[in-house]
Amino acid sequence: LQLRAPLVGDRGVNALIDGCSLLRELRVQGQLRDVQLSMLGSQLSSLERLELFECPIITLHGLEKVVQNSSSLHSLC
Repeated sequence: LQLRAPLVGDRGVNALIDGCSLLRELRVQGQLRDVQLSMLGSQLSSLERLELFECPIITLHGLEKVVQNSSSLHSLC
């Protein structure tokens, strides 16, 4: 699934988690925040690949959290 949005809000992330709980691959382009990245990592237990494009407000701390919270994650680009 590819998600493009100038601002990916909490509602959008929650809708994605609720509607796509078995998602294995996700590409995100936009203003995703660390807390939302962590939510994706902890709630999408089947997520194996995550690609982030033009997400300038994500920090190293956010990337560390998603890796810690994602037991199935094999690829982070």
